[in-house]
Amino acid sequence: MQEAQHQGKLLELNNNSTTAHRPGSLPSLKQYILCCKAHSQRVCVASDAHFDTMVGNVAPIMALLDELEFPQQLIVNLRQETFEALSAGQGSPHRQQMREPSNPLTNSSKRDTIKQNNNRLLK
Repeated sequence: MQEAQHQGKLLELNNNSTTAHRPGSLPSLKQYILCCKAHSQRVCVASDAHFDTMVGNVAPIMALLDELEFPQQLIVNLRQETFEALSAGQGSPHRQQMREPSNPLTNSSKRDTIKQNNNRLLK
């Protein structure tokens, strides 16, 4: 984790890690998320879909992040302005100032924003 921060790298949280076809992965995923939280490591969330109907579905991973009280400001593809600044190369993610969002997003708006930002990466 320290090397990722030193290199300005994001760590990815995949929704697919929360599914039943990966039995036993939830405890290690929670530990990974809590470690990211403890070290203020910025992350991106993705569906890691293996079927077209699951593309953009990040609801389970977002619910887990909410349950673990993971700071919204550490999720770089949660807000369009954060995502665009990072994808435009305006500084490394670990050097950008972190601040609490002035308007916390609802679960549905979190999912919508993440889906839109991830779709932009595919274009």
